[in-house]
Amino acid sequence: MAKIIEQKTTFRIGRKISRAKIIEGGDAVNLYYEIIEENPTRQGFQEDFFPIVEASKLSFQDKIFKHKPQTPRQVEFRDRLVAVIESGISDFRVQKRRPAFNYQEQSIYYTTERFWYPDLPNIHWKILAEEFCPSKKSRLGYEKERNAFLGMIIKALVEEQHYSLENAWYAVCDNSEGIARYRCSDNLFDPIGGFKDLGNGYSITLCDKKDGTFIYFGGRPEDKGDYRPLINTLKIEPRNTALTTAFGWVVTEV
Repeated sequence: MAKIIEQKTTFRIGRKISRAKIIEGGDAVNLYYEIIEENPTRQGFQEDFFPIVEASKLSFQDKIFKHKPQTPRQVEFRDRLVAVIESGISDFRVQKRRPAFNYQEQSIYYTTERFWYPDLPNIHWKILAEEFCPSKKSRLGYEKERNAFLGMIIKALVEEQHYSLENAWYAVCDNSEGIARYRCSDNLFDPIGGFKDLGNGYSITLCDKKDGTFIYFGGRPEDKGDYRPLINTLKIEPRNTALTTAFGWVVTEV
């Protein structure tokens, strides 16, 4: 059997990026392509950058609920999903990628190009989200919406990427470095459920209690994926300034 060299090569072919694991002897396996958009920067709301999360379709009949939690984190997240379903939730749209900040315009926009993390207070993120697209009632998402979103990611891992139930729950709840950017992660990921930036910094949401506090989900790019996986949460008081590796998780109505 050919030995796989743990080296990943990235190169451009026209308007595409190719990623492959190289095998001794010159053959290549696991080749991936990603279209590079001709217009990588988007100003204002555009539907293709805000896919619909069909949160209302989460059900106890879903295959993901056939999984018996194996760790305390999985037990905790299953309880969160149960609470979401029992309380009811509507469908919503959510950003495909983390937002960038235009310092001159004092507004957010979306781009596939690299940019620096803005160092903005939490309340500033809340205002920016609401000003982004008032006609679509844009805002920061609530923690129950983020939990529903992560439940849909587990479903997508099983249905689209053929993860086992055990591995899908583990990837979202216990160690997310295989599906999101952390210290020990590869920098290139296949979209999951149409979403590209699952990690790459904290996601700022609003507390369900509507008491003015913020809930950070996930972790920093320099964290290990098993230290702050995607379901990890931190409660942040309104007066606290956002970390430089935190960004607003913007949602809109459908």
